[in-house]
Amino acid sequence: MVGSFLGWKGALLTIMLGAFIGSVAGLVLIVIRKHKMDRVIPFGPFLALGALMTTFYGPDIFHGILPDSRMTGHAFSIVIFGTLIFVLGGALLWGMMRQYHQRLGVQKENQEKTTETAFIINAFHELQSSLKEKEKELERLKALAEQRAENVESYNENTCNV
Repeated sequence: MVGSFLGWKGALLTIMLGAFIGSVAGLVLIVIRKHKMDRVIPFGPFLALGALMTTFYGPDIFHGILPDSRMTGHAFSIVIFGTLIFVLGGALLWGMMRQYHQRLGVQKENQEKTTETAFIINAFHELQSSLKEKEKELERLKALAEQRAENVESYNENTCNV
């Protein structure tokens, strides 16, 4: 639809601007931790913003990006080389951020495992101390029961002897 209003050059510029603005917005959201790498961001709003920018600023942008008849072969190769560098730099940045987030995820996972392990160890120590207290209580009750058994036995011996 954009191509019918702006032409093929306008449609191309709209897609480029939409992709660039969407990429910058996505990176900002990832850096400020509002989104994760696996979450999808809609492309439509950025495409609409690119179409608006093309509508209002398209002719000014065209002279800086797209080759025209006045552009020499040398200038055109510089534009192509610059675009290639930009794309490769973006791919490198994306790869580095992905690796960083993977390492961060591994660290979080290890930290969670450490927390779970610490919880289990603490629970084990609490259970062990509780069992030791119960064991001491049982020994005290056993000694009390043995003493009462001796008292009952001596009482029975005394009553039988009378």
